[in-house]
Amino acid sequence: MRAPSSGRTSFCIAPTWARPSGSRCRMPCSRAQEAGLAVVAARLENLEQNQALCPPGTILAFAGTNAPPGWLPCDGRTMRSSEQPRLFAAIGQAWGDDSNDSNNIAENPPDETTDFNVPNLRGLFLRGATVGSTNSFFTDPDAAVRLRSRPGGNLGDAVGSVQAEEFKTHNHTNPPYQYILNAWPEGWNTGKDWDTTPGEVDSLSARPMLPAGGNETHPRNASVLYIIKL
Repeated sequence: MRAPSSGRTSFCIAPTWARPSGSRCRMPCSRAQEAGLAVVAARLENLEQNQALCPPGTILAFAGTNAPPGWLPCDGRTMRSSEQPRLFAAIGQAWGDDSNDSNNIAENPPDETTDFNVPNLRGLFLRGATVGSTNSFFTDPDAAVRLRSRPGGNLGDAVGSVQAEEFKTHNHTNPPYQYILNAWPEGWNTGKDWDTTPGEVDSLSARPMLPAGGNETHPRNASVLYIIKL
């Protein structure tokens, strides 16, 4: 906004973020400066809206190799709450507190009260947390024994926990097999006395169950980079 002025210099009313609370800025500024302030104010407003639409802690699947500005790859790295307070407020230490991180050096020892880990989602699929559901279709039957992603992180039925691969309990029924055995010929042998000479039966050949498949059980998939909003 501008107060009426003459010449090329005008007086602007600075936005609320640029002046003391309740005061009005009457600094003389050029129209170019005025326009610049308007652009900055618009960008700040957009930033606030973007934070609301995509709050810190939001995880997205990204098709690129490197995380864009304002985002981090979900690679389990250690962060300081003082450096990323908004992200720390959003996820806390659900994914680890860096209490046993061998990457720390003596000059940068871990602080279990303020250090935290971003999620490490490399090579993992995501699964919705049970979050108190009582419907068996929307629950993880093994939620109680879920593991920590990193030391100090959540375990059990909580966001941040992980699971290893596993097959559901099942069994297999082997089909029947037929084998030809070499034994006595069918019928009677005329002119020979009955005796107790044993006959010979060929040993049954083993039918081993051969391994098949790959190194894990997985659906068809495509690789993406999971990123988290700062």
